[in-house]
Amino acid sequence: MRITRVVVLVLLAATELHAVGASAQDLMLTPEKGFPKIAFPDSLVTPNNHCPVTGHRLNTDVHPVYVNGVPIGFC
Repeated sequence: MRITRVVVLVLLAATELHAVGASAQDLMLTPEKGFPKIAFPDSLVTPNNHCPVTGHRLNTDVHPVYVNGVPIGFC
């Protein structure tokens, strides 16, 4: 029983560490206040500054979908 608890704690800690360091995307300021674009490590920038699904602000935790080599950000 004690070994099971240790294994669960180690797995939870590993999951938390992965989730914290996962985002390498940066927000870029745009003239439209509150709706920044996202710049990615490959030097590409989203052409959209709103989520195409809901119209809300883009989320850097969500990976983009590349359409014709252009990253489209989502919320």
